[in-house]
Amino acid sequence: MKTLLRKRPPTPDAETPTPEPPSAQANGAPPAPAPEPAPAPAAGTCQSCGAAMVAGQDWCLECGTAAPGRLGQRPGWRLGALVLALTLLLVGGASVAGYAAVTGDAERQTAAQNPEPGTPVPAQVPAPPAPERPTSEPPEPVAVEPTPTPAPDTTTDLTSPDTTVDDSATIDPVTPLPDTSTDTTTDTDTTGGTEAEFTAFTIKDDDLEVYDPYKRAGAEFGDPADALNASDPFFDVTVPADNEPIGAGLKVDLGAVRDVREITFRTTTPGMGLQVYGIAKGDPAGLKSGWRLIAEPELVAGERDVTITLDGDGTSARRLVLFFTTPSNADDPRASIGRLKVLG
Repeated sequence: MKTLLRKRPPTPDAETPTPEPPSAQANGAPPAPAPEPAPAPAAGTCQSCGAAMVAGQDWCLECGTAAPGRLGQRPGWRLGALVLALTLLLVGGASVAGYAAVTGDAERQTAAQNPEPGTPVPAQVPAPPAPERPTSEPPEPVAVEPTPTPAPDTTTDLTSPDTTVDDSATIDPVTPLPDTSTDTTTDTDTTGGTEAEFTAFTIKDDDLEVYDPYKRAGAEFGDPADALNASDPFFDVTVPADNEPIGAGLKVDLGAVRDVREITFRTTTPGMGLQVYGIAKGDPAGLKSGWRLIAEPELVAGERDVTITLDGDGTSARRLVLFFTTPSNADDPRASIGRLKVLG
């Protein structure tokens, strides 16, 4: 590291006398005044402490202050004043802009709330009045007492499928068909009770046929399509008066597996014995091969219009058999069905 030493200004030697011009000495005239020497360039001084500084010296060796115009010169008060003025100017501009924005929003909001005269004001549509609630209370439902079901006659069983119809053929017991029904019918409550409403399935003439599994001698059958007639003639079965079960009936094809809930018909032989069988798949010849006994109503003598409502949710079946067992009149062993409807 080099040490910067202060250079002392050189001490001027004794002034050298200026020789007088020879002309003046020779003539005895007074000597002319000697010209003043040109002043030496003034040495610089430190602005802080006043110490002398030589030309080209950048720093004061006494206090360390930079020479004027050098890189290390301290900033003056003018620069600070300029920075302060610019800061105040920016703050003032931001304040003016914010005030103008707030004032403009308030004026627009006031103008929107107070329109100028002559400006059409949209009419307000009144809200529709709320519906009035009925003041009268609905009438109380009338209770309907259920019709008592007559007790079954257990003295003599004349409707058993095991009854012998001739010397070589008997009606075998029926194997129950598993219930695979699915309830797809909606029950609708009616005024004064809970009577269910069902829909009748479409039955055509070709969907009906005679069911005669035992081929009883002397049996006579009407036209199966007559079971759809609204008035007589109806479909009927007539057998000899030999005190034997009728053992025949009517087969109905519903076209697809249906949820059967109700069967209605009219008869001219009220009080006859009847069994209803159903099957979902297949069409076996005998009642013992897959057919299921789904209803065995006790028909009342004198009642021509019959309604058979199946218990629970009904039963699923593709084919039905309305099987006549005992005649209502032993002297006139006959059974008939008309106005047939199957509902579900």
